[in-house]
Amino acid sequence: MIGPLRGRCRAINFLVNHRPLVSVIVPACNAEKVLGDALASAQQQTYRELEIIVVDDGSTDGTGEVARRFAAADGRIRLLQQANGGSAAARNAALGNAHGEWIAFLDADDVWLPTKIESQLRLWQSDPAANFLFANYWNWDGQRDISVQYSRRRKFPKGNVLRELIYWGLFRTSTVMVRRETLDRAGLFDPELRNVHDWDLWLRIGETGFWARGVWEPQVRYRIWEKNASANRVNIARFVVRTLEKALARPQPAARLRHYRRAWRIARAQLELMQAQSLVSSAPDAVPAAVLRAWRCYPRRLKWLMRYLALVWPDALGGRWTSAAVRKKLRRWRMGQRVEMSQET
Repeated sequence: MIGPLRGRCRAINFLVNHRPLVSVIVPACNAEKVLGDALASAQQQTYRELEIIVVDDGSTDGTGEVARRFAAADGRIRLLQQANGGSAAARNAALGNAHGEWIAFLDADDVWLPTKIESQLRLWQSDPAANFLFANYWNWDGQRDISVQYSRRRKFPKGNVLRELIYWGLFRTSTVMVRRETLDRAGLFDPELRNVHDWDLWLRIGETGFWARGVWEPQVRYRIWEKNASANRVNIARFVVRTLEKALARPQPAARLRHYRRAWRIARAQLELMQAQSLVSSAPDAVPAAVLRAWRCYPRRLKWLMRYLALVWPDALGGRWTSAAVRKKLRRWRMGQRVEMSQET
């Protein structure tokens, strides 16, 4: 009992004597294997005036014990525990207990480089209008950096990028730091959107007025492993459609409404094509109708449609060799397609 009591006393003294500029929010569910890496990376920040709030979202492994061990050793760390409600609900719980002027998000399976917070605050000082800070990041397998997300400065988001954001989720959650007053205007995360609630909130922030600035040098490692690589893409596509339907239900200026409607048609077409691809082996007779629905949602993109059809019916187009060649080209093309669409007139 003595260790935890000392940890809580240190946490109380820290909050009484230091109102932290930055609150770090870490949702964690069954993250025993990786949470320690995330918390250590927050502890090792060169900017020290942090509070770190870990929310154990109904874990059934040792996640809570890992968090308690870190909290006992570092008074800046607090642990909240709740029944499983998803990462959106966990982040909302942390926001209700956060004291910082800035809110930084860190997923339990990602890690920060030591200068992440310092470099973002330095960027804010150079541009006080910025209320949404992010950073470039590495895609990482837990051992080595695989690729950097932004490799061309001309593609790096800056300023009011809501138009681009409507078509593509520009920001990884673990790279983002937002002014608390900006979050208060936009509202909380939507727990009904299990996969894309971060994008939904970024859109609402954009609608209320934001100025985004990012650190070009990668400051985050986004972990690619079985917990995220196996996500159901069809379900994610459904949540994308639902998010855009939410946006269409909100009052919007006419120009922005046109972009939201177009993005919704594209998202509906993508959902139909993903469903068509999943039906090839299980219900091939249903594939033509799904492809036709996709075509009706967004008929302008013949090339876009044909590329998906090349994946749906590779045997009809030359078998495995053709399928492999198409997939290789598609990997290069898919990353930029939504940005390209957002720049069309």
